[in-house]
Amino acid sequence: MRAALIAIMVLLLPAALFAGQTIGIWFDYRAGMTYSPMPHESFVGYVYADNANCYISGIEFALSPIPPTVYYDGYEVPEGALSIGDPIVGVGISYFPPLNGYYPGYNELCKLHFTAEEDWCYQYGGTLVNVPLQIIPHPETGFVRGTCYPENNFFDLTGLMSYLCPEGIGTKPASWGAIKSLF
Repeated sequence: MRAALIAIMVLLLPAALFAGQTIGIWFDYRAGMTYSPMPHESFVGYVYADNANCYISGIEFALSPIPPTVYYDGYEVPEGALSIGDPIVGVGISYFPPLNGYYPGYNELCKLHFTAEEDWCYQYGGTLVNVPLQIIPHPETGFVRGTCYPENNFFDLTGLMSYLCPEGIGTKPASWGAIKSLF
């Protein structure tokens, strides 16, 4: 029993060590990074920073190109924030008061507004399948990074990938023995 516990701890150690500071787009607050909009539906993508481990006073990033069939309606920042630019071409946002990156471990940085106008997900008769939305480096600075209050030291973030209209994966009910026999 002790050996099994030690083995599990050793296997989980790399995941804990490599869990870094990330930034990504979630839909339905923190429920998931995929979304399938219905025809002519307006929806929101929430940009969150995870594991900042400081008080966030600023952030800079850009958004990967959005397909022309999805209309970008703009963005909004929290009250007291100042933004320069737009996520489509690169944005810098400063926050006052700074966002607490210690508790609960994630912070909403801004909201992105979209509408599926001309085309929509294949599930609803459209043609969109696995449309990626990713946080990428700001084109002028080449970084996805934030600053920590009060010294305003930089910290790098890793941009995550989100998907619109994810393709479903079919599954069949089977016993574990049947699954193991496949290999």
